[in-house]
Amino acid sequence: MLPWLLVTLACTEELPDPPPRPDVLLVVLDTVRADHLSAYGHTRATSPQFDAIAASGVLFEDVTAPASWTWPSHASLFTGTAPWTHGAHFVEGDTGLPLSGGHLHAAPMREDLETLAEAFAAAGYRTASLSANQLLAPELGLTRGFEVAETFADDSDILPRARALLRQDDEPLFLFVNFYGAHAPWFITEATRPLAAQLHPQAGQEWVLPYVIADGGGVHVHQKPSPGQPSAFEAYVSGELEIPPDGKRLIRRLYDGELRRVDQMLNQLLKAWNASGRGAGVVAVTSDHGEYLGERGLLAHCRTLYPEVLRIPLVLAAPGRLPAGVRVETPVQLQDLHPTLLELAGLAPRPRPEADSLVPLASDPDAPLNAPIKAAAWRDPNLAKRVGGRFEQGYRLFRDADEALILGMTGGEEYYALAEDPGMNQDLAAQRPERVEALRAEAARGYPEAETSGPVEVSAETLEVLRAMGYIDG
Repeated sequence: MLPWLLVTLACTEELPDPPPRPDVLLVVLDTVRADHLSAYGHTRATSPQFDAIAASGVLFEDVTAPASWTWPSHASLFTGTAPWTHGAHFVEGDTGLPLSGGHLHAAPMREDLETLAEAFAAAGYRTASLSANQLLAPELGLTRGFEVAETFADDSDILPRARALLRQDDEPLFLFVNFYGAHAPWFITEATRPLAAQLHPQAGQEWVLPYVIADGGGVHVHQKPSPGQPSAFEAYVSGELEIPPDGKRLIRRLYDGELRRVDQMLNQLLKAWNASGRGAGVVAVTSDHGEYLGERGLLAHCRTLYPEVLRIPLVLAAPGRLPAGVRVETPVQLQDLHPTLLELAGLAPRPRPEADSLVPLASDPDAPLNAPIKAAAWRDPNLAKRVGGRFEQGYRLFRDADEALILGMTGGEEYYALAEDPGMNQDLAAQRPERVEALRAEAARGYPEAETSGPVEVSAETLEVLRAMGYIDG
């Protein structure tokens, strides 16, 4: 029996004239890969609340994030542009965020691109961003345009603040929430409490011992528990850390347990949303990127462009505006949400060459979109220095229908036939050189790099939080 009551949104067979200026709720389930949600066929019941929203609206089965970490993906979501356009991605040299004792080699988001929050605010909406991901701290610039922009230590801390905002009903509300629980470190949750014994020093899981921490929050697995110690990611990809099959199963179960907890947070947020009288508004739930759980010799995310980190969930529910129970197979991109939410709110979105509204797909799920699917991963200077190998260069993904090409920025390419290999596990570049050449020619002008903005000043408090989360070295 479920420990909470699932929340659905009202739906009708016929779509009546919708009320003007609906409230809009946008939720990012940080670090959540689509194939580990039950709505996408996962064998564990990780997402009952997400599934209930899908039953009330439209689920998109094939959604690609434009990048594989928080910084560029959120900038794309908020601006409706790709990372090479908005500029918020890894950079070389001394540009980016200036830090003492370390450096996050990432450039700020361009200031001349209108954000979702700015568009909603200009239309008379109250705008609020509540996040447990510290990269969304207001001083870093991604939340530009939000009247309220706050970060929290834990997902549960978001809920009281969200309820307070929802009690104010004098103006329509655009509320953005980032639930961070699926991001490492992975805690023992209610769903995974039986696994705690496997993390005990005498349980024989020697591979995980350097990354297990016991504190007031219980036992959890962190990728970098102490200064000077290599992260689990670095040790694993360099071959220093070997994770046996049962260890990989443990990782997946810990991750799934965090997904269940995040889904419970989503449930509590939806309860507050409906209780405030906003059940007829627009609800969108998605992610910014996924997570490697041992596949391809990788853990964590960033820096690469395979489905484990790029294939993300997306569901839209808007009673009176969208039908219910629809599943869309047409490939779409995360930044498509920018014009979609504005259109559902009755606002005229500015043209975005790299984003298409998803509203037409709700009535015609097979309708094609114009743009090819593209994503990018820039070279991370710190990881290139410490690990090297595949991290010595950046990559570009170019997908046209059922063909995908991954291009190394300093050499090499991989070709995948998605109709027969949707997981991109069999590189056919050597067998199909003519298709590689054709896609390479299409992609040649597909990533025009915009100039990035200047450095961002970061407070000492934010700096320490980002370092503790593993975003900053030093």
